[in-house]
Amino acid sequence: MRLARVALDMTQENVADELGVKRSTYAKIERGETKLSMKRLEEIAAVLKKDVNELMGFPKEGGANTSEPAGYPNQLTQQVLLLSSQLNAVQYKLGQLENDVRRLESKID
Repeated sequence: MRLARVALDMTQENVADELGVKRSTYAKIERGETKLSMKRLEEIAAVLKKDVNELMGFPKEGGANTSEPAGYPNQLTQQVLLLSSQLNAVQYKLGQLENDVRRLESKID
């Protein structure tokens, strides 16, 4: 999402305004700290002028090799998006825990 936003020369504030949310809320979305509904993901994709699959790093769907219309997220894509969001949240929490451990270790020394 960040790359698509930067490519359009948009700030997090710009995107947040378009979505009707606070900048801090959009920042959490961009960092993967917030679970996204497909509706919200589609809204973000529209603001960033991207297909949902393109936004998530997948090739566009649709065309001669598929019966689905372009931009129609299939179940596999939805599952990948959910897992990616969950992984980002776990990695963020792990970073926080590592910082807590370092802080506690420094108090022990």
